Amino acid sequence: MLARLKWLTFLSLDAPLVAVSWQALFAREHGTRLSWHHSLIVFLSVWLGYAADRWCDNLKRDRPASEQHRFYALHSRQILAVWLGVLVTAVSLAFACLTAPELAHGFVLVGLSLAYTLFAQKGRKLKHYPLLKAIFTALLVLASSLLFIPIDSIPYLARACVWLLFSSNCLYIRSWTHAGETNAAFQATLFATAVATLAVFTLWTRDSSVAAASLLAQGAILLLHLFRHRIDSATLRTAADLCLLSPWPILFLL
Repeated sequence: MLARLKWLTFLSLDAPLVAVSWQALFAREHGTRLSWHHSLIVFLSVWLGYAADRWCDNLKRDRPASEQHRFYALHSRQILAVWLGVLVTAVSLAFACLTAPELAHGFVLVGLSLAYTLFAQKGRKLKHYPLLKAIFTALLVLASSLLFIPIDSIPYLARACVWLLFSSNCLYIRSWTHAGETNAAFQATLFATAVATLAVFTLWTRDSSVAAASLLAQGAILLLHLFRHRIDSATLRTAADLCLLSPWPILFLL
């Protein structure tokens, strides 16, 4: 079952699903009404950023050897055609459905996505590149989730908790897929500890579905880390991202 779910990673669908999941939870908790086009635009935008990053990775001489990158290398022309079609769809939908302030926020996200792609492609020689990339990736997904939600309505601790969760997820995946990177696992554990601390504190002081979902996701990721040697790296990566879909059980139960 999990082996088949690897296609979510190969097709770069995991991060967009995570973004819209947390968007729905943030909106529910803070009383923001979103339309279908808000979720679709976020989904398409995140996919465009992740797909572009992986497609560009294959233009390098020392391109990554992961299964998802090999998939992109084998189907580079088809993926480029799909990417251009999704770009036209996302831009058309944004101009047709969004208000002027929402469009302005969307352009900020576009700028952030371009900055992320540039950093991911040009910053690999930086000393703390894995840590910086995890933080930047987490920030991008969090910003996407909050794109159409009034930022003042989201408590700082809730934002910090989810950002740390996403960072921890990225670093654990890095430690699983890059042999010998013990620093990534240690940093991920530090982030996970911070997530658990903030989530428990938030739940102690107020009823928060965001904190509950963060704690649930982080616990599941830690279990994966404990049993990582029993699962192949590609499946492990997909399973970690599936843990970040923890908002859905809470959305259905509340």
